[in-house]
Amino acid sequence: MACRKFLRTKQSQNMLPFTDSRWDVLDTVYDTKDFGVVSILADEWWASCGFDQERDRYNLLMRQVVHQGSITASAYALVPYLVTLCKDKKTQFDVEYLTDVGWIEMSRIAVELRPPPMPDFLRDDYMQAMEVVPDLVDEAIDAHDSERTELLRAVKPAVHGNWRLAWKQWTGREFETIVED
Repeated sequence: MACRKFLRTKQSQNMLPFTDSRWDVLDTVYDTKDFGVVSILADEWWASCGFDQERDRYNLLMRQVVHQGSITASAYALVPYLVTLCKDKKTQFDVEYLTDVGWIEMSRIAVELRPPPMPDFLRDDYMQAMEVVPDLVDEAIDAHDSERTELLRAVKPAVHGNWRLAWKQWTGREFETIVED
């Protein structure tokens, strides 16, 4: 019950509320506007945090906002939620959540990956959340075994601004610029 109370009080702080109509203007991986899908899935995931359904609800949500390494603007809206759970130690999936945050940040700063523009109404909350991510990543790496943190260690350079090194560590190769005909 304490987890639910925490989640209710935290949701309004530096995060786009799930009832906010601005979720409807954020794209999904299916190149459509959200029409409430992402906000509904995010609300269900948020409510499941700390319970058995957390990971399944999160995976359903992420299928809407990240696909084969490409992110959507909806992913930017989720970062403050992910960071809050990790910072306040309210999830057992801190490594996985921080890995996703690192991937989202790598995609955001890598112009060559053609990330979606971040809507102005998300910028402040996103940037504020990202301020604590480098320390959270270090804490998670120190707290867990190296096998579990392998992908988190790969994206760690991205949270420090070096997306090319993160890309190389994630893929095992240098980034090759995409040339269109």
